[in-house]
Amino acid sequence: MNVSNPELLQIHYYLEENSHSMNALILNKAEDEILKIFDEISTTLGVQIVTETQALEEGGIKAIYKFLVKNKSREKAVVIGVFLANIAGTVISDVVSENIKTDAEFEQLKKEKITLEIEKLKNELAETNENYIYDENSQLIKDVSIYISEKNKVKISKSNFYKNIKKESKIQKVSTQRLNYQYQPISSEKIVSRQDFEDFIIDEASIEDDYQEQTTIEIVSPVLTENKSKWKAIYNDKDISFTLKDKNFKKMIASKNLSFSNGTKIICDFETRQKMNSEGDIIIGARSVYSVSAIIYSDGTKVDIIPK
Repeated sequence: MNVSNPELLQIHYYLEENSHSMNALILNKAEDEILKIFDEISTTLGVQIVTETQALEEGGIKAIYKFLVKNKSREKAVVIGVFLANIAGTVISDVVSENIKTDAEFEQLKKEKITLEIEKLKNELAETNENYIYDENSQLIKDVSIYISEKNKVKISKSNFYKNIKKESKIQKVSTQRLNYQYQPISSEKIVSRQDFEDFIIDEASIEDDYQEQTTIEIVSPVLTENKSKWKAIYNDKDISFTLKDKNFKKMIASKNLSFSNGTKIICDFETRQKMNSEGDIIIGARSVYSVSAIIYSDGTKVDIIPK
């Protein structure tokens, strides 16, 4: 391989016989999702890239993407470009991910696992030889592709990509394939037939609310009167506000004239509403406090709250 040239990835939309055109709006939407996947791959691997699109070719319709890696030597940039093209092609056409349906604790564990694995794989990428990087069947390529494919943003972008091209009745199949600088194939063609598009489409994205039992929250500004104002607090080193929904604790505040000085904390059940937007980002919603079991003052004094 000539390492003085950028890596190319071709996405081939196979159309019904004798057709060389398709709905431009559908193609534009599909390409937008592809670019989102490229961006997530580069962000996950910590590699700055510029993706250029070559002119579309007939023979069906072929979109050719050029990977230009920033801030690296020419030879190293091309090696990483090969790696990225391998990953992108595999993510788009090989890995079928499960539906997005998880709870907050599992979501956090998954993120931590992916982070650790990606850091390990980055080091392997930096140390390994070129022949290993060029091998599309290497375990490294497979592992990174699976980890990236499990990211919610990638799942949604890939799902949207296949939803869009499914709307174009002319498309019979789609494939990814690496090309050299002379536009000649240098990898096997990964093909997804129309009847398999549905395997990549996710119809349900369900994120459970984050519910932490008997966790500690530092109170900044309590609400000591009966109104709809929200309490202000610090949780996990972040400023938050919440609604107090423990009726017993509210009564105790009034009947026992409980005080809240600087540094006062409470032990409680803490709920954070969550939802996922169309980009795969988890959006934090309203927070609520239930089942307050104790107050801890700044001098260490603890007052247990007895439930009724």
